Amino acid sequence: MKIIPSEKLKLVSALSISELEMQLKENIQTKRGLKEKYSTTNKNKIFEGTFSSEKFYIQKVIQTKNSFLPQINGTFKSTSNGTNINVELKLHSAVMVFLILLISISSIVSFFMFFNILLNGMDNIVSLVPFAILFFSIAMGHLGFNLDKKQTISDLKKMLKAKSIE
Repeated sequence: MKIIPSEKLKLVSALSISELEMQLKENIQTKRGLKEKYSTTNKNKIFEGTFSSEKFYIQKVIQTKNSFLPQINGTFKSTSNGTNINVELKLHSAVMVFLILLISISSIVSFFMFFNILLNGMDNIVSLVPFAILFFSIAMGHLGFNLDKKQTISDLKKMLKAKSIE
C-alpha cells in the first residue's frame, strides 16, 4: 500500500495527436482564479488546466472544494494505430508536502510512544493519540484522493476516446 496515493495509467486512443489536441481544446478551460472558483457560472468544461502538443496538466472542474482532487499529468506518443497516452494521477504538491510532514511527525512520535508503552506500560488512552493521528493522516489522503479518482479516470477516457492498456 502506498502511503501517498497516486496512480499511473497507460491509455491508447485511435485518435491522432492533432485530434486529441482538439478534444483537449474543447474540454479544458484555463485554471480558474479564486474569484471564479466560487462563482456560480459554469463554462460546461470537464477539466481545467493547460496542454500542449505532447503533454497536459489538468484537474477535474468541481463546484466544491477538494484539496485531494487528483492532478492529472499526461503525455502523448504517436503510434502506427493511434496514440499512446501515459497518465499520472497524483495529489497537488502542497497537499503532498502537508501529508508527508504530518505522517513523518506522527510516525516519529508514534515510534517513541511505542517504546514508552513497552518500557513503562500504558499510562492512559492519551498514549494512543499519535497512532490515531498517523492512521487518520494516511486514511485521509487515500479517501480524499479515491473519492474522485474513478470518475476522473472515466471522464478522461471518455474525453480522449481512449481505453486502458493494462
